[in-house]
Amino acid sequence: MKLLLTSVGVTNDSTRKALVELLGKPVEECRAVQISTALYASPSGPEDAYQMVKYYGEIGWKALGPLELTALPTIEEEHWLPFVESSDAILVSGGNTGYLSYWFQESGFAEKLPRLLEHTVYFGISAGSAMATPGQNYDPERLEREGVYYDDEYEEAAPRRARAARGGWVWWASRYART
Repeated sequence: MKLLLTSVGVTNDSTRKALVELLGKPVEECRAVQISTALYASPSGPEDAYQMVKYYGEIGWKALGPLELTALPTIEEEHWLPFVESSDAILVSGGNTGYLSYWFQESGFAEKLPRLLEHTVYFGISAGSAMATPGQNYDPERLEREGVYYDDEYEEAAPRRARAARGGWVWWASRYART
């Protein structure tokens, strides 16, 4: 499994070098799929998503396609999975961690990750990086009392039933899906 976990993305030569090293070829020869779902859980979500599309495009990918996790439950798998499978990288943007974790699970994308990550680089930014960790920042008392994952550092609440407190879904899927 190849992971590049950052707080703000490719901001310097060493991070870009690490990305190219993980990809095994120049970015300009690679296909990537972009997941910006976590951005939509904030008041500036659409503008943030637009800026993220521009940012990823400036990195110089040969091909770059969006993947919206909230839409996956309503789309036939054969309409989106082939592009993801043919991609060299999965780019997961920052935003609301609980919201992202919720949609990783609800969309079924988390279940597909172990197989996808056998040959694809996972490039996380902020909340996208948190999906690859065994735990996230949350208020366990509020989760127990109200059933709401609440990030007490960023003061963000996720949808009810979001289970991010048990670990990021990338971490979970890669660790347990094969057992």
